[in-house]
Amino acid sequence: MTLPEVDEARVTTMVDNTFDALLTSAEGVTRAPACTGRAAARQFVGGKALAGLCAEHGFSALVTVRSGNTSSMLLFDAGASPDALAVNAERLGIDVGGLQGVVLSHGHFDHADGFEGLARVRGRSGLPLAVHPAVRTRRRLHLPAGQGLEMPTLSRGALEREGFEVIERRQPSLLAGGI
Repeated sequence: MTLPEVDEARVTTMVDNTFDALLTSAEGVTRAPACTGRAAARQFVGGKALAGLCAEHGFSALVTVRSGNTSSMLLFDAGASPDALAVNAERLGIDVGGLQGVVLSHGHFDHADGFEGLARVRGRSGLPLAVHPAVRTRRRLHLPAGQGLEMPTLSRGALEREGFEVIERRQPSLLAGGI
């Protein structure tokens, strides 16, 4: 597959394992400042505290690609909880209403549990969700102590009820705006 040439590709980490509010931006990297987001905190005068971004075991990234005056915005994975992606989008001032699609790398919960929160803040409107057909494979985690843990299995019906148009693809393909 030949990818089209673009003028700019920007990746915004929406959910990751850590958030360090003390790191500063550097050439080619813009970091969210310590003052990103406020949360209710009655113990402080004014009732608010600096909140930063939610960090959790999981991953989600917003990919924005620009060609000339045209931009396309896709979400890659959705994090491990129903809330972190939605909260971080709000705190970063990102309007997820402009999303043109979502790509799910694989079916582990730490990449796929944020769909409910995304649907809540974006609305349920048939957003394309590209997945591999094996995304709904039942998984089991074997812990070091020897016990097994059944992992959550994605449900196509539940995703569709949340407003996603599930598109199963086995081969690389373009999803939105040529990306």
